[in-house]
Amino acid sequence: MDIKSFASNANALIHIKDKGLLLKHSGDAWNMLMPIYATTIEKYNFISKRKEELLSEYEEVALSFSLTTEAKKDKLIAELAGRYGIREIEVLANVSTERRIKYSKTANEYRLYMMDFYIIKHISTMDQGIIESENIHFIPLEESILENVISSGMYKGYKIVNNVIDLLKDKSILEKIRRNYI
Repeated sequence: MDIKSFASNANALIHIKDKGLLLKHSGDAWNMLMPIYATTIEKYNFISKRKEELLSEYEEVALSFSLTTEAKKDKLIAELAGRYGIREIEVLANVSTERRIKYSKTANEYRLYMMDFYIIKHISTMDQGIIESENIHFIPLEESILENVISSGMYKGYKIVNNVIDLLKDKSILEKIRRNYI
């Protein structure tokens, strides 16, 4: 299989006190709940064919596209500020990275995905309309609710992206999310 593009995503894990983990509805295309994210999608014809070799090749290519950790965090902060009116954001270190090859329905091709997940520790202001938007959902982080969410992969009738379910299963990451609320 030829990989002709990559997507580098920086995902925001935002825990709003007394509400839960903030996820947005992806719209009709995927009809799923996912974190707010910033993405960079680039065309690039990878030479490597095996996953481990692709990942090594990506690391070299990412630098040529200036996709450093700081650049990804800066893009996520800009996305949160520009699209969601969130200001003065403090981002903790990356708590998880997912690397996978997946078929992109929108691009009609296989793509290498590099997804980083950052806990947002502080926000000074957030547009109240965001919190009240019908496209925003909060998954309460109580154990009884999470057990059902994790086992079903759903919340209030919406499928949750698999990588968020995986993060919620990881007790260490879940505890970091719980401790860092806004």
